[in-house]
Amino acid sequence: MKRVRRPTAVLLTLSIMLSFQVFTVFTGGSKVLAEEPKPPKYEVDMDKIWITNGIMGVYAPEVYNVSNPDADTSAKAWNILKSSGKLPEFVSSPFVQVGGKKYGFNFKIWNDKHIVVYGKPTDVGVNPRLSAVNGYKDWKTKKDDPTCGEYYLKGGERGEYRYHGYDASGNLYSNTS
Repeated sequence: MKRVRRPTAVLLTLSIMLSFQVFTVFTGGSKVLAEEPKPPKYEVDMDKIWITNGIMGVYAPEVYNVSNPDADTSAKAWNILKSSGKLPEFVSSPFVQVGGKKYGFNFKIWNDKHIVVYGKPTDVGVNPRLSAVNGYKDWKTKKDDPTCGEYYLKGGERGEYRYHGYDASGNLYSNTS
């Protein structure tokens, strides 16, 4: 058998390597590193709040409908979520009553952050004068605090409300972002 000369071997090796490179370019190849998931935004995908117990699932509304849970998927979504075993044991009701008004379980915040909140940040009646006197802001952006999150959208700006809503006991649920 004839021995392959060094320049021929190098040329053969390079052509094989280039063919793999060309194959990867034309086929799209595969990414080794996955893209980082984007942080959720409150107003994004409101129609894609998927609640499941592993066997069955349903798209849920933003917040449990306290006035008529059967008018949308509120009742079904709540029953599926309860049967999933994912909710903490202290959560027993799909709504909480505060000052004579009922606030429904917030499926959107549960889906995004896995925290138990009733109502929405805009449902929280905070006295702005008292907040200002005590040095609190009920809405903040990166301009106010560079470490501020950007989960909510208000007036065209991303930022964070001081409270997400109410907790299971009817107390204000502080937003730590």
